[in-house]
Amino acid sequence: MRRLLVALAEARHATPPRQLTALALIERGWPGERMSADSGRNRLHVMLTRMRNLGLRSVLEGDDSGYSFADNLDVELVDATTR
Repeated sequence: MRRLLVALAEARHATPPRQLTALALIERGWPGERMSADSGRNRLHVMLTRMRNLGLRSVLEGDDSGYSFADNLDVELVDATTR
């Protein structure tokens, strides 16, 4: 879940903000893992549903072209190595 959150935050923080395709999220969420396309989509769907159920429902947007955080969400990226 962390990898997906970071990918979505980076995409939201980009100028201009962008959507990530399902394939891009699968590659970021499970790097280097070999799986069928159906398995990848299923894993992504389960993880996005979990994220929405944990409180991101109103800010996690998705459509046929991809996924992103809502425009009204303020995103701050913090380097974990500085903590």
